[in-house]
Amino acid sequence: MKILITGGEGFIGHRISHELIRRGHEVLVIDRTQDDGDIGSQNTFDEWAIQRFIDHNNVDVVCHMAALVGGGRFLADREYEICSHNMDVDRAVITGFARSPAKRLVYCSSSMVFQNGVSPCFEHHQDSENPTIPAPTNNYGFTKLQGERLAIMAGRQFDKEVVIGRPFNVYGPGEVTRVEKSYGISHVIPDFYVKLRDLQKNGTPFELFGDGTQTRSFTHADETARAFALMCIKPEAANETFNVASEENISIYDLAHMMARMMGIRNLDVGTLDPWHGDTKQRKPVVSHIRQVLGWTSLIPFELGLRRNIEWFMEHQEDK
Repeated sequence: MKILITGGEGFIGHRISHELIRRGHEVLVIDRTQDDGDIGSQNTFDEWAIQRFIDHNNVDVVCHMAALVGGGRFLADREYEICSHNMDVDRAVITGFARSPAKRLVYCSSSMVFQNGVSPCFEHHQDSENPTIPAPTNNYGFTKLQGERLAIMAGRQFDKEVVIGRPFNVYGPGEVTRVEKSYGISHVIPDFYVKLRDLQKNGTPFELFGDGTQTRSFTHADETARAFALMCIKPEAANETFNVASEENISIYDLAHMMARMMGIRNLDVGTLDPWHGDTKQRKPVVSHIRQVLGWTSLIPFELGLRRNIEWFMEHQEDK
């Protein structure tokens, strides 16, 4: 099978590429970081260029991973830039796919579509046709839900298969920590690493956004990639929506203390700041659907994956 990955050089996308190649499939990549990639940086998100590229290369599946994303402050402070970019990219990729001969689109959505729902999160609670919870007020989550629905409409009109994957709090080696003095740019695990390192070096107070009772189900990037690879190649995935998540759930407060212990910090004193606009209080997924349909479950225990992630930070980012 020939599979095109948008954002294929990104944190998750490059892992999907390796997983698909390992399984014997041919992979093509387009990414805005390419200077002279498979499609060329100037045409990365041009719908006609994407359509021509799919036609010329006889692509079977488009796995759409490309998006701007980051931590809470990054999303809150730059929401217009981020959301307008993601909307433009979604429209171009989905339209290019819809007009092409490719058979299947795998769309990477987000757990943020569940922002205004109750825990636990079932896929059908935010069903495209019959949602039972309100649309997210967080604008990143709203644009992801919009992308889902655009993909599903395209699939219906152009007689295509569409698969939706909703990853929950992906983490793992390779995610960059941004070390600005004001925190919240990176996702929570690299953000906490920087804060804890600064506490060790400079005695900087450790503070988290919100009261720390927020819960998350952190899912290793390798496991997330394996799930999306299965969505690309498994016939049973056609026109299904899946939560992609670990079944381990942890509070942000407990995460901070777990990371502190792993970094040799005892008796961590945790301060609190106001939560970001659009923060989600509880996010606990139900993953029975992806287990039953695709045979996927997250296999990397969170404590093990987190320890390896911290070791990677220490090796690669200590002096940056």
